[in-house]
Amino acid sequence: MQNDRIYFVFDDPGDREKMKVLLNYETKKYVQVFPDNKLRTPKQMLLFVNEFIARTNNGDAIVFWYDFMGILCYLICKLKGIKRKIIILNILLKDKPTIKNRIAKFLYRFVLKDNTVITTVTSKEYGIWVNNLLKLNREHYLLHDIYYGDEVSNTTAYNNTVFCGGRNGRDWDKVIEIANKMPSVRFNCVMPGDIWRKKEKDFPHNVVAEYDIPENEFLDILKSSKIVIMPLDTESPAGLVAIFQAGMYNKMVIASNTVTMREYITPDKGVLCTQNADDWVKNIEHSLNNDKETADKARKFNYFLNDVCSASKYAETLFNIVEENKNG
Repeated sequence: MQNDRIYFVFDDPGDREKMKVLLNYETKKYVQVFPDNKLRTPKQMLLFVNEFIARTNNGDAIVFWYDFMGILCYLICKLKGIKRKIIILNILLKDKPTIKNRIAKFLYRFVLKDNTVITTVTSKEYGIWVNNLLKLNREHYLLHDIYYGDEVSNTTAYNNTVFCGGRNGRDWDKVIEIANKMPSVRFNCVMPGDIWRKKEKDFPHNVVAEYDIPENEFLDILKSSKIVIMPLDTESPAGLVAIFQAGMYNKMVIASNTVTMREYITPDKGVLCTQNADDWVKNIEHSLNNDKETADKARKFNYFLNDVCSASKYAETLFNIVEENKNG
């Protein structure tokens, strides 16, 4: 008789190296599963998940790194009349007035009405927000995003420089509005190429923009900046990888006051701003002109990441969630 297995399924083979860290803890017994190429479309995810399920058995537990793949897995299992324990990490649902988002909300609500499906969120408040959005009353486990550890940096940060970069959920219109109000501050920005092509003419002279660059160049630009800002256009998890990278290099973060960011940025270890651009200008100016306070908040944020969001803490929390639910 075959023993029940625990599979940990990913959408991107590029995560393979980072996920090796989980092999140092009790999570080492999870069978990590990666596609040959990054899954970029729902169709690719559907085909991969469908093929993968055929290799599993009743009683197996499947942990999904990318939440929508877990949604698809549940739907496939329902259609095929098979049973798997499904654990979906880091729900990422947004609330947007689009057909795509309406379909997503319908599918997520259908799946998450079933309390045998286990879900995690990166913020307690975001879990409440999701329940309100979907008109559900369910428990989401809190599993903070994983922090891979500090990195020694000898790069000099230049005065009067601010960094903003990344893809998901960035409010670039807000960045443009802020930069226009602060002509003497240099804004180092890294964005997707489609955003650059759409907004190239809108960026003022004090924005130095790069797009579609390798991660090492992204990090070099971040390291050379004094502080990191993260204006967001969504309440859902966005910008966490970038603020963790800021913490890795002891950069203070100024972020939008969202239900997700409040889990990570508090007044003692960063700054949260309203949607008002003048609020951002005031806090950026204050942070650039008060080095000791800024450094102290950056240090406390770095301590929080190492203490609460470390790989060992992530592995321990994930292991406990899976053990509690794998046979349910």
